[in-house]
Amino acid sequence: MIIPPNVIVQASKFGKITAANHYIFLNDVLRPCVHKKFLLFLDSWTIQTDQNKFRKVFPHQDSQLLIFPKGSTGHIQPQDLSLLRSWRYFHKKIEHYTHINRTQMNLSDRQYFINVHSVIHNQLSAPQFENLIKSGFIQARITNETIGQIEKPKDICFKFYDLYCPSQDL
Repeated sequence: MIIPPNVIVQASKFGKITAANHYIFLNDVLRPCVHKKFLLFLDSWTIQTDQNKFRKVFPHQDSQLLIFPKGSTGHIQPQDLSLLRSWRYFHKKIEHYTHINRTQMNLSDRQYFINVHSVIHNQLSAPQFENLIKSGFIQARITNETIGQIEKPKDICFKFYDLYCPSQDL
C-alpha cells in the first residue's frame, strides 16, 4: 500500500472509531500540527470527549477542549457548515469521472480511498479555500471575523466548459 505524505492510515476492525484509534489521532495526527496554545472542537461522542486522555497527550499545553452538545453537529459544527460539503462535492466529481470514463479502478479498495482523500485534502488546502473554511466558523457563530469572497470548488476546480472550443470556431 502506498501512503501519501498528507495521510495517516489507521483502520479499526469494525469501521468505528475506538478509544485506541482516537488516542492515535490525538498523538500522531493532532499533536505534530498544533503549537502550545490551541482550541479543539469535538462532537459529543463518548470516545472523543475523555478529558483525561486529552490531557495525557497534551499535559503542558495551554489548550482547550470545546465539546458540541449532542444533536447540534449539523447546526454549529464549523466544518459541517462549509468544508465537508465541498469535500463531498470533490469526492462525487471524482467518482463520476471514474464511472463516465470507465477508469479501471476498484472504488471499494482501501488504496482508492487513501488516494482520493489525499487528493481532496491537497486541493482544499489551497489558499483559495481559506475563506471557505473560515466561513464555517462564522456561520456557527464561533467568530465574527470578516472575510472576502468565498471561492467554491465547483467555480475554481471544475470549470471544464472553458476547455472546449465554441462550435462557431470550428
